[in-house]
Amino acid sequence: GDDGVASNAGAVYVFERGDDGWEQVQKLTAPDGESYDNFGRDAAIDGDTLVIGAYADDDGASGTGSAYVFQKGDDGWSMTQKLTASDGASGDSFGIGVAIDGDQILVGAYGVDGEETGQSYTGAGYVFELQEGTWSQTDKLTIEGSGTYTMAGFSVALDEGTAVLGAIYDDAGHATMSGSAYVFQQSDGDWDQVAKLQPEDADSYDLTGYSVDVSGGTVLVGSMYDDDDGTNTGSASVWRAGADGWEMVDEVHASDAADHDNFGSAVAIDGGTILVGAHADDDMGSSSGSVYLFEGAASDLEYSWIQTSGPAVELDDTSAATPGFTAPESLANTTLVFEVTATDGVDTWTGTIEVLVHADDDAPTAWILRAATGLDRQVLERNVFPGLDMWQDPGVIL
Repeated sequence: GDDGVASNAGAVYVFERGDDGWEQVQKLTAPDGESYDNFGRDAAIDGDTLVIGAYADDDGASGTGSAYVFQKGDDGWSMTQKLTASDGASGDSFGIGVAIDGDQILVGAYGVDGEETGQSYTGAGYVFELQEGTWSQTDKLTIEGSGTYTMAGFSVALDEGTAVLGAIYDDAGHATMSGSAYVFQQSDGDWDQVAKLQPEDADSYDLTGYSVDVSGGTVLVGSMYDDDDGTNTGSASVWRAGADGWEMVDEVHASDAADHDNFGSAVAIDGGTILVGAHADDDMGSSSGSVYLFEGAASDLEYSWIQTSGPAVELDDTSAATPGFTAPESLANTTLVFEVTATDGVDTWTGTIEVLVHADDDAPTAWILRAATGLDRQVLERNVFPGLDMWQDPGVIL
């Protein structure tokens, strides 16, 4: 950790993108920082709000941990609140993982002991919500039937009412410390555990759940000690909810995997773009590290188009992502309505698009419908229902 405040107290550096690229604009430290607090072990940002974990903070007791909320104002970033667990205890490591989504913050605490069983290091996630300008704890997420040293909450993710807790030492149903991730969803204000994510080929010491992220209903889980491509090469699995529950729909590996790269030590997902860190990759020197970028493709989807209203037109390919048609001649403005169904083999989405054909004395005009050009299944899933803003240029003249 950074030693600016005290030895290993920690710090976070803020960068903003300007005309000349990314530039450092501020360095943040805890106002009450002390030695070995490890402020900055994890950090998350949403808009003008930043949350930073300090899992070794000793304010409550040794290693209880804390998290700090910073807000961006006219004079930069300033701390507005310090978060702690309502039931914090020694060794909880509250703040080892943090996530924020709008008016909700999720803080992981992998050292929490089981409330009913008293088993050590079962772990937990604490939910905070912004209420009348103050962040207040509203829930505590724990794993049903969790055993000793599950360590749920070592990593956390939060998006649109879905919370994920990485449980790196979970070995239920698999070999020792294979690890897993648990999914919770919020309904009517209550959080319920809905799934446990663990690859079928999980093996001892894979540490699945070392890193997690979620975007638009897709969960990404890192297994940095997975041995599929060699000793501790690592992997990351992609999960989505289907008709039969949560299913692994893909698994990504480094194209140049090597022993002990630890691919999956960090993960991030936004729509159809995935980032996976391999902190021990040796390409630029011993354990210099690297990050791998993956992108989804519209070709992964199967499409079916039909016209539901307006003068009949003929689509040139009803199974294409971007079918074309020739607009009908009309003396008045005419609206054509089309319905598209897309599936990735797990889930199916349906959306509607309207095309206004203006009256014109010229020859018929050729048009093209763009369903998901350049987008992937998650962009389709996230945007097809709330307003159909995923439809780009529905009437582009060829």
